[in-house]
Amino acid sequence: MKSANTESYDIACLASMLIHFLTTVGVSRDEAIEVLRAAEDMLPAASKPVAVKPAVTRKHEPVEALAVAL
Repeated sequence: MKSANTESYDIACLASMLIHFLTTVGVSRDEAIEVLRAAEDMLPAASKPVAVKPAVTRKHEPVEALAVAL
């Protein structure tokens, strides 16, 4: 069974690859991030990452954190 850190890392890698692919085929970075937000919205609740600090949770926090890094 994977740890939460490994699973988060896997998701971040896949998200980064998706953004890279989309920008390579001509999609703007902002549109690629919107695709990630839409994909996150389609995840079942059990698959969504649980925030460590509930006081700072936001719907797209993982996507927003990745967007800043790109």
